[in-house]
Amino acid sequence: ELSLGENNNIDYRLFKKETDARLYLNTDSFHPNHVFKSVVFSQMIRVIKRNSQDHTCVEDLEELKEDLMKSGHKEGTLTETEPEAVLRSIEHDLYGREEKKPITDKVVFSVKFFKEVTELRKLVHSTSEDIKQLCGDVQILFALRKQPSIGNTVVRNRKLSSCSETDSFTVSQNCGGRGCATCPQLFNSNEVITVNGLDLTLDFRLTCKDSNIIYVAQCQICNKLPQSLKDDTYFGQTVSPFHIRMNGHRNKFKIDNELSFEKSALSMHCFLAHKSDFTMGVFKLGVVRKVRPTALDREESILISKFRTNIFGLNRIVVTR
Repeated sequence: ELSLGENNNIDYRLFKKETDARLYLNTDSFHPNHVFKSVVFSQMIRVIKRNSQDHTCVEDLEELKEDLMKSGHKEGTLTETEPEAVLRSIEHDLYGREEKKPITDKVVFSVKFFKEVTELRKLVHSTSEDIKQLCGDVQILFALRKQPSIGNTVVRNRKLSSCSETDSFTVSQNCGGRGCATCPQLFNSNEVITVNGLDLTLDFRLTCKDSNIIYVAQCQICNKLPQSLKDDTYFGQTVSPFHIRMNGHRNKFKIDNELSFEKSALSMHCFLAHKSDFTMGVFKLGVVRKVRPTALDREESILISKFRTNIFGLNRIVVTR
């Protein structure tokens, strides 16, 4: 708010909108204590700087303290912070903001992570004055290189995805979770997956816990038929974890008044092709690849077209939603 004073001076006062709810960060919220003190300190400086007259500044500060107390701030803390804010504002007006010379040179200690790295860091910082005498005004930094985890060394090793039938061990996409109904139905690395005469390769770096993936489901009853072109394979996509999506298919394997089986291509296939084996257990499952969420439709269409499951396969089944 601007006004013209008695000596033709321009006076100003903090402007407050009529719609301003005057709400501040509540002290019951989960934040470090210094955050609450910073809120009080910064708001007080704001009031002081936006008032040119002492009496309006005092009035606005009292109003601010009332609003802060409504948000849980203690009166004693506000009373202690007010002189600090006034002093900071006066120092800024008298001396201005000191410009710190940027430190461009750095001394970087690159070390591998070990248990006593904290003690090493304290030791180096205790000798910072000696380092500055040798190297000048420099910034001391630590670059910690963590040891490779077991997951990066074994589970995510790219060599595991190129296993062949001659390997002495078998890799699967099991998540290892207790009670996971999807794990027993997953393909192993020593199994050859053939879809309409073409071999399909799975990414064995992935598990049934992965999301944003393209998956395959193959009926093992129909897969045993002698012809090369079979109605046995389904390609699908999901942004949810793979085992959650399979639970959705599994829940549709029931014959009820709501015709739940018509809402899944897998249950529809079993109902039409072999009603006597109406169970999700006749399917073998696998994760083909992991892609970006925006690329799921494209990658699914590529696989369906390549393996022709929209002509000879379960992707030609129309389900109800």
